[in-house]
Amino acid sequence: LGVVEIETIVASSHHSVKAQDSVARFTYISSPKPRSLLPLIGPTRGGTVIHVHGSGFTITESLACKFGSLQVHATVVSGFVITCVTPSHTQGNQPFQIALHGRGMPGVIDGFKFVR
Repeated sequence: LGVVEIETIVASSHHSVKAQDSVARFTYISSPKPRSLLPLIGPTRGGTVIHVHGSGFTITESLACKFGSLQVHATVVSGFVITCVTPSHTQGNQPFQIALHGRGMPGVIDGFKFVR
């Protein structure tokens, strides 16, 4: 975890091209791990604010909540709590998952129930 600098050097066998250096910074973060979700039920029209409790929540634009295949933005409250607003969805149970960079992370919670 933390920031790592990676240096790349591009060299050419041609004498007219000089070698160039560049440094990129990457930040490694732990995977978010959801543990519980409240509330567990909301209307099909969406708009329910849910609180997800767990660990490893880091402020990033790419953190999201997934309700089945639908993804919505997540807001980090702390390293242990995030909030999401449910999208409109058809009636029924949907698996819930945290997504980072569009990919579902391990730790699927039983789900969220959309009701009329």
